[in-house]
Amino acid sequence: MGTHTDIEASGTLIVWSRWEAHTDIKASGTLIVWSRWEALTDIEAWGTLIVWSRWEAHTDIEAWGTLIVWSRWEAHTDIEASGTLIVWSRWEAHTDIEASGTLIVWSRWEAHTDIEASGTLIVCLVRWEAHTDIEASGTLIVWSRWEAHTDIEASGTLLVWSRWEAHTDIEASGTLIVWSRWEAHTDIEALGTLIVWSRWEAHTDIEASGTLIVWSRREAHTDIEASGTLIVWSRWEAHTDIEASGTLIVWSRWEAHTDIEASGTLIVGPDLSFF
Repeated sequence: MGTHTDIEASGTLIVWSRWEAHTDIKASGTLIVWSRWEALTDIEAWGTLIVWSRWEAHTDIEAWGTLIVWSRWEAHTDIEASGTLIVWSRWEAHTDIEASGTLIVWSRWEAHTDIEASGTLIVCLVRWEAHTDIEASGTLIVWSRWEAHTDIEASGTLLVWSRWEAHTDIEASGTLIVWSRWEAHTDIEALGTLIVWSRWEAHTDIEASGTLIVWSRREAHTDIEASGTLIVWSRWEAHTDIEASGTLIVWSRWEAHTDIEASGTLIVGPDLSFF
């Protein structure tokens, strides 16, 4: 409750404070503020602007290169920025972080997948009927829950999410993503990026020419190494530290505090116990 986290990286500063707490931060190129409950926060940074407004409030923001808007309760929000477009429509919880070159969105309740590889942004919101459309200069992501099948094309990335046993294979000019639910094991190969999500105890190892991502649910501890990107997600108390040649991302659920340092990126997962 109310855990405060200060982090410094070679150009990124992130602060997360829960419950009404207002946090202003300045970094050499990134400013992030998160305030929970009705509080509306406007922030300006040299190159990044983030605003979070809860409860029906609609917020439009413009930044030099990044635009983020969060609107709660079924509200649909479309935004355009010079290079990044993100829309998040959800319920009870969120975390929006924008670091020098990395954007991560976390959605609460039972499942999620946040992945950021060198040049690819992926947001998987696993939560009831919430629909999310996102467009970025080269990345298109759509998530629709419950049997809904979604095909999308972007200038370099294709994502498909289909729920319930449905197996989905997709090919894009440089990125391949497959999500299969329930014990299903999925191996995929893409020109430069490989992502696989398998639910429940299923362990998935994948190799791609430059990116390796593994997600294993329930207590499973997963360490992975890729030629340039390392991502590990371990659920339940599991603490995971990882080092990659240029990018380090760790998410550990439930009270677990994770401090990580990479050659240019520092990410810390906040205390999620209040969820």
